Amino acid sequence: AAERDATAFIAWLDTQRQVDKTKKIGTQGYCMGGPLVVKTAATVPNRVGAGASFHGGGLVTDMPTSPHLLASKIKARMYFGVASNDDKNQPDAKDVLRDAFKTSHVQAEIKVYTSLHGWCVPDMPADANGPIYNKPEAEEAWTKLRALYKSNAANIVEEIDAYLAQGAEEQKRDLVLLMKAEVLFKKNDFAGAAPIYEACARSRQLTGQQKAEALAKLAWCYQQLRDL
Repeated sequence: AAERDATAFIAWLDTQRQVDKTKKIGTQGYCMGGPLVVKTAATVPNRVGAGASFHGGGLVTDMPTSPHLLASKIKARMYFGVASNDDKNQPDAKDVLRDAFKTSHVQAEIKVYTSLHGWCVPDMPADANGPIYNKPEAEEAWTKLRALYKSNAANIVEEIDAYLAQGAEEQKRDLVLLMKAEVLFKKNDFAGAAPIYEACARSRQLTGQQKAEALAKLAWCYQQLRDL
């Protein structure tokens, strides 16, 4: 069911005009959402570029359907934040998970936090020993998530540069350059994006709408650079 839903949801997203299908999708989950992240990344590997699980449950089981066994199908960069009590209850799970991704040559970072299961959720009910939500470690997890998505953007830039170095056709080249500018723009790298947008605005291969959007983004880049 999860695999069917992942395929359907991403297919629906790709029909929306606000979604740029040239960019990868990021997915994150908490508690039982952790396995869903793994299943989504494995089911639609060509669309999912990054996935993160925080205090995920059931990532490693003895069942043939265990999420960790899907590592070889994943192309995304992954991050797993493990709660201390989850690690205590299943101390070998992190090693099994790490080995599965390492063997499959999939980049995955795994960290055991000092907090308890649910530490990322601000309204998580307290237990007998006090609050479970841990703001400093929740902020750390959020920072890790943002870095994960940004690092994936860096990989895309590298892939674009490698493609351009092969001598792409002029029409494809300008479109790919526009994609690179968009990635840099999303990373707030306005200095890197500005000259590419400027070149795209003068392109003879891009459509009028694409050039108009490039000009608008160029103006925004210059505004942000002036405000620095």
